[in-house]
Amino acid sequence: MRASIDARRRRRGGGFTLVELLLALGILGIILTTLIYMRLEAMERVTTTVEERGLRRLAQEKLEENIARCMSNELEELSGEFPDRPGWVWEWREEVNREGEDVLLSFTIVVTYPDPRAQDRGGDYEEKTYELTAWVLPTDEQREFILEQEQLMLDGGSMGVDGYYGTGM
Repeated sequence: MRASIDARRRRRGGGFTLVELLLALGILGIILTTLIYMRLEAMERVTTTVEERGLRRLAQEKLEENIARCMSNELEELSGEFPDRPGWVWEWREEVNREGEDVLLSFTIVVTYPDPRAQDRGGDYEEKTYELTAWVLPTDEQREFILEQEQLMLDGGSMGVDGYYGTGM
């Protein structure tokens, strides 16, 4: 019996059968498809991260620029467009948070921009927004101005300078 098994092996040769070859090709195809999908997904994540970093940097620069203008009483625009990015708009918000005699200024920049993914997929124009907020302690002079404006509002019902805190700081 041992001799007949050895004889069959010699006749068959040392190669693969068609079934073994097809099975190996099928497994290889599944592995390659999975690797390609994972690579595409990773590339999309990297692209998204790079876009988000650029957006965050742009918002941070505009926020810092507006805070500096607001604190030096030179802020004139409360919204605008980014000249080098069509369809991108920014909006400025500020708020005075007060607890007793403590005052904290909250500055927010809201960036509205077209969703690049919707356009890539051939979809309709969609807008996305990104908000970035910074909190700033006012100088003693600015704090006194804020407290005076609040007192004027309580006494006379007036909204202060232009009805907007930051415009007269």
